[in-house]
Amino acid sequence: MDLFERAERDFGDDDPWARASVLVQRAVILLRRGDVSRVEAELDEALEIWRDLGYLGGQARVLQRAGQMHLYRGQPADARKALVEGLSMVRDDGDVIGEGYILHDLGRVHVRLGELTEAASYFARSLSVREDILDQAGAASVRVDLADLSLLGDDTAKAGGLLTDALEVFGRLGMAEEEGRAAGLLARMTGDGATEGR
Repeated sequence: MDLFERAERDFGDDDPWARASVLVQRAVILLRRGDVSRVEAELDEALEIWRDLGYLGGQARVLQRAGQMHLYRGQPADARKALVEGLSMVRDDGDVIGEGYILHDLGRVHVRLGELTEAASYFARSLSVREDILDQAGAASVRVDLADLSLLGDDTAKAGGLLTDALEVFGRLGMAEEEGRAAGLLARMTGDGATEGR
C-alpha cells in the first residue's frame, strides 16, 4: 500500500491518467482488506477522471470494481447495474479480456440474486470468451463457479469434471489460493475432508 501512496504523491494532479490508475489499483487492495468506505471514494474519483478523459476502458474497469464492491456489501442489484454498464463499455471498446471478467462477475451477481439460469448463462459466456483468448487461469476460475452452481442443482458429475479441470490448471500455474478453493469444493462434494487443502 505504501507504493500506491508514494505513486499518488509523485503523480499528484499533473497526470490524471496515472492518478486514476493508482486509485483503481489501490481500491482493489482496499476491497480485499474490507475497507469498503475508502473503496467507494477511490472509485468515484477514478470514474470522474476517466469520464473527463473520455476513456471507455478506464470507466469500464472502475464499474467492474464498483460491481464487486456492491456484491461484497450484499447489494447485488446495484452490482448488476454497474456491471451491465461496464459490459456495454468493454464491448464498445473491443476489450475482449474485460468482457470475460465482467461476464464472470455478472454470473456471480445472478447467483446471489438466486437467478441460477441467468448465472449459468453468464458463466458459460465468460468461459467461452476466456477459452477463445487462451486465458487458462480465467477459464479455470469460471469452471470453479460453474461447479459450485452445478452442486446447487445436485449435478455432482458435472461439478467433479469442472473441478478436476480447474485443479489441474491451478496446480500447474502455482495458483495456491484458487487451488484451495477448488479443492475445498471437491471435498465438500465428495465428503472427503482429506481432499481439502490439497
